[in-house]
Amino acid sequence: MNSLVKILALGLLFLFVFVQSSFASAPYTLPYPGIMPGNKIYVASEIFDTLKKYYTFGDFAKFKYYLSQSDKYLVEAQILFEYGQYPLAKQSLEKSDINFSQLRNVLESAKKKNKNIVEKEEVLYLASEKHIEVLEKLAITVPSNFTWKAEKKEPVFIDIKNIINSSIQKRKNI
Repeated sequence: MNSLVKILALGLLFLFVFVQSSFASAPYTLPYPGIMPGNKIYVASEIFDTLKKYYTFGDFAKFKYYLSQSDKYLVEAQILFEYGQYPLAKQSLEKSDINFSQLRNVLESAKKKNKNIVEKEEVLYLASEKHIEVLEKLAITVPSNFTWKAEKKEPVFIDIKNIINSSIQKRKNI
């Protein structure tokens, strides 16, 4: 009976080690798009995300928060650009830029506290590369500029290429 338990325990240990090492991994993946602008609960989601910001403590937790927000808004912008919703896409990309720009500050704060930031810097590099890849693909597929004409409002000129190139540059400078 005792040897049966040992064999079973060793078998389970081997299974866990083997199964965990066989999962495929990608260098960096973006999240699935969640609630998009226009959805009835989008505003509630935005409020929840803002509240989450104030209840996030510690440099690494803040790093995770800002990166997830930057990723979320980048994917949101990508989809909105693809569907021709340029004003909303511009707003989402600006939110992504704001959150992305906070990442270096959070890592610098952690470094001043003598925390090991090597792993987070690698994540930041991979995220930056993935963001640039998405933005460069967008730059090819969207028009250079667009004039949005809403009913009973003045037309709004949107310099899409400049906005995307600015976002790319911000990620290259991180």
